[in-house]
Amino acid sequence: MLPPALVGKFDRGSFVCSDWELRITNRCLEEDLGRRAGTAMADLQGIEIVNALITERRNKATDTRQVSP
Repeated sequence: MLPPALVGKFDRGSFVCSDWELRITNRCLEEDLGRRAGTAMADLQGIEIVNALITERRNKATDTRQVSP
């Protein structure tokens, strides 16, 4: 479990939920969002699809698809 003080906050490039961290792949950052690889989640606030991801996954981790190499 992640430290409670971090839940609901941006930390080291990700958004922290109660039991997991949300991250965006470098491919998505570059090709879909037009940003540089390694851009932190906090720097993506205000982008509609990023806000939707945070809102949707903040409380619901089921019915998701994990993206892996």
